[in-house]
Amino acid sequence: MDKELLRIVIIAAGASIILIMLVWGLVKNKKKRREINFYDDHDPFDNIDSRLVINVDDDDFDIVSLQSERDDFDVIPLGKKHAGTSESLDLKEEYRYTDKAELPVTAEVKTRLNPEYIQTATQNTPEFTAPPAPVAEEKVLPVLLHFSLVAKQGEKFTGPQLLDAFDYVNLIFGSVQVFERLDDKNRVDYAVASMMGLGTFPKEHWETYHCPGINFFMQPREVDDASAVFDDLINTLGQLSALLHGDILDSDDQPLTEATVNQLESSLR
Repeated sequence: MDKELLRIVIIAAGASIILIMLVWGLVKNKKKRREINFYDDHDPFDNIDSRLVINVDDDDFDIVSLQSERDDFDVIPLGKKHAGTSESLDLKEEYRYTDKAELPVTAEVKTRLNPEYIQTATQNTPEFTAPPAPVAEEKVLPVLLHFSLVAKQGEKFTGPQLLDAFDYVNLIFGSVQVFERLDDKNRVDYAVASMMGLGTFPKEHWETYHCPGINFFMQPREVDDASAVFDDLINTLGQLSALLHGDILDSDDQPLTEATVNQLESSLR
């Protein structure tokens, strides 16, 4: 047989076999679809196991049928009487209270409310101890306060003016050639120095002395009552400003304001 003819015969046989398999598959699938068709005349629930069907003819919300042969259930439907009792277990009526005083009190609750129980519970409860109050931090006073009293622009304080003003406010000329405010024990509360040179005043020849201003220095940590000494310093500054017609400046060489004074005073209390 010619090779070409043999090839054609083999191909034709294979095609026939494939065609037969396709037709058989279509017929088989059609038969299966017919068997599960829910739209024909057959009832799909005919083949359901009867044991799976729940009978609701004899229950009032009871999960287990009252006709069950099992005796390990104690099922009491609402509105029905328990066997052997004459009282109805109708929850709608039995647990409808109009007064809180009618609420049932169990023996346990009565016991817990007994005075003996309360006393025992109180004795067994550890006494509350309040935590210690936080210790207030010690206020740290400023190391140094500095103010200035300066003459008007183009003017200077003369020696005689300064001596008269210092005497009026009871400032004492000290051993280091500055004027000082002394307390009752002759300790220095604050000092007043010159703006000239090293800050000292001359021991003599005051008639020829003059300076553009004076400086006030106070060390709050070195005095017994910093707040009281500060008040005296501010009062002395005010008096000398009126006597010498000078301007009071703060530590930043700015006019001293009432707000700054109040702030410093609060820091010393």
